[in-house]
Amino acid sequence: MNSNVPKLNKDRVLNAIYHQFGEKDGVSIDNNIIELKQDVEAPLLKIGKKTKNIIIKNRFLYRWLYPIMRTVKSRIPQKYLYSDATCIDANELLKYNESEFVIRCYETILNRIPEEEGFNYYLNSLITRKLSKVLIINSIIQSEEAKTRNFYVINFKLKKLKAQVAHYVYKTPVFGHIAKAIMHMLRLPKEISHISRQFYYLRQEQCALRLQLDTYRTEMLSNAEILNNKIDLLNIDIKENLSNLEMRTKTGLCKLSTEADYRLNKLSTEINSELEELRSEAENKQNHYVEDIDRIQTKMQELINRTKTRSDHTDMTAIKGQDLDAYYLAFENKYRGTIEDIKQRQTFYLPRLDFINKASRHLIVDIGCGRGEWLKLLKDNGYTAIGVDLNKEMIKKCINNGLNVTLDDAIEYLKGCEDESIDAVTGFQIIEHLGTETLHQLAIEVKRCLKPGGMFLFETPNPESIYVGTTFYTDFTHNKPLPPDSIKFLFDYYGFGGVEIIRTGKKKEPHYIAQEYVDEVVWRYNMEQDYAVVGYRL
Repeated sequence: MNSNVPKLNKDRVLNAIYHQFGEKDGVSIDNNIIELKQDVEAPLLKIGKKTKNIIIKNRFLYRWLYPIMRTVKSRIPQKYLYSDATCIDANELLKYNESEFVIRCYETILNRIPEEEGFNYYLNSLITRKLSKVLIINSIIQSEEAKTRNFYVINFKLKKLKAQVAHYVYKTPVFGHIAKAIMHMLRLPKEISHISRQFYYLRQEQCALRLQLDTYRTEMLSNAEILNNKIDLLNIDIKENLSNLEMRTKTGLCKLSTEADYRLNKLSTEINSELEELRSEAENKQNHYVEDIDRIQTKMQELINRTKTRSDHTDMTAIKGQDLDAYYLAFENKYRGTIEDIKQRQTFYLPRLDFINKASRHLIVDIGCGRGEWLKLLKDNGYTAIGVDLNKEMIKKCINNGLNVTLDDAIEYLKGCEDESIDAVTGFQIIEHLGTETLHQLAIEVKRCLKPGGMFLFETPNPESIYVGTTFYTDFTHNKPLPPDSIKFLFDYYGFGGVEIIRTGKKKEPHYIAQEYVDEVVWRYNMEQDYAVVGYRL
């Protein structure tokens, strides 16, 4: 047991019991009884538990004393059992009406505001007279939540008994209605008096509100008068400020107008003098320009005469240049290699054309076809091809070999083809003869003419090889070497897909001497002499 709990003696227990039942066995009870104090649990209940255990063990005591102890325990007021219990006066709660009554009950008994469901239930029961105020208080006291709280209610037991009896009587089928009517008649004077008091309070509140409204009205009128006076003063100030501003504006405009006239006159004088100077200068320059034009016309006439002389000389040179086609054919025969050797080298590229269905309508265009080695190889393998070249001697040789060729410029021929009409465009040892602008035109026209998925293939000398670099200009018609990376970027730029570089024509496998820089030179000299750039139209 907690050491802080005060010890109880027999006299204090008897005093609590006698206070409930009055004088007994010649013993009188003092009105100023000492209340029991308890911090954790009621001492009387602890004593009762111990006494109960002793009585239960003794059958004789159990038979005679146990019922008496139960009665005594149940009739001891809570205020003597719990010193810290809260006292609630029922009369204070019954003073309130309707919603305020329900709220006060929750706050006083449960120490919280009512939830919406409970508030609506008790308020409706009170308005419809299903439950009286006393029964509502009793319902809240009997709730599980209230049982956990430490409190006791005074001035309530008799009211509770009356309310319960009336409630049960009113529920009786016939007698209940009669009793209810009689009670309403008996309560009528009291209700009328209550209503009269309510009207009296309402009239007092109404009078107070009227006085308050009159006070507010008086204050508002006085405030409005003050505001009107302030507005009048502000209007006067605004008018004065506007008049002052108008005067200042007029004065400023007059000053600005005078100054503007002065500056305009000054600028007009300066502009006129500048115009005179410019006019005289223009006349002088015009005279000089006339002299210059005469000199230019004289020089142009001299140039025209010289051009006529050079054009006559060029015509003679062109006539002699007709033999260049025969010269280039002879050059190809000597340095290019035999037709069979070239065909053998070009056989390497035939698998690239496997995507073409030979039985369908297709077309391969070989620009710069030369002696027709590639055309002959295509024809022997069942492909339909046409060659294009500007060299008349080469064209004659191809025709004599039964090949389909045409005498035309490669770019002009492609421009004459319809869009997406060619399956493949090829060219061997041709693009190194073209200038930069012509290479760009070639890429554009090839993309336009190729069918979707069509292929281009152009072979050219490989400038990565030292051997090729030393012999590149053996052919006078070569324009410039074309590095593989530059050509690949060109066709990538114009939107071809799958562009790749294929190096071919390796001179021979060199013998290295395990010297880094020397071996690099040896490798560069003996590496692939040609490369082909291959790509597809997306």
